[in-house]
This record gives sequence, structure tokens and C-alpha cells, in this order.
Amino acid sequence: MEYCRDRFWGPLLFVIFISNLVDICTNNIKLVLFADDAKMYCHIKDIEDKDKLQTGIDKFVNWTDKLQVKLNVDKCCYFLSLPKVTAIAVNT
Repeated sequence: MEYCRDRFWGPLLFVIFISNLVDICTNNIKLVLFADDAKMYCHIKDIEDKDKLQTGIDKFVNWTDKLQVKLNVDKCCYFLSLPKVTAIAVNT
């Protein structure tokens, strides 16, 4: 019976523990949480958006430091998606 109780409380307490993590995501920054993974993303149109994303990342790191949550840097990555550019032939 104790095993069942621990299986219930563990995930629930974890969700409560990370619930304020979504509060650090402002300025059009999206955060997706699944189990113990978090994905932060936004659409960057200009340098201000890049700075807002960096601020969000900095807040995330400060949150992990404050709550003594270890961030697995080896699993951290970024994804860059650019619009398809059509090549223009130039006659020389």
C-alpha cells in the first residue's frame, strides 16, 4: 500500500514544485512541460525577440539555481528554422 501512495504523491508533488516555472515565460515565450522535460521556444522576428528569449533562458537558469534543480546541460539544445530562400541566378 505504501508503494501505491508514493507513486501518487511523487508525480503530484513534482507538478506542484515546477508549477511556478510557467510564470517565468513572458513576452511571447512558450513553455511546454512533459514529465521532467521542459521546452522553451518563441518566434524570433527581430533582435528584441532574441533578447526576450535570452532573458527567458536566464530566468529559467536562475529558477533552477534557486530551487537547486540540476539542469542537464548535455541535453540542452536549440533548433533554428529559417524560411526557404530561393536562389537567384545572376548573369555576369
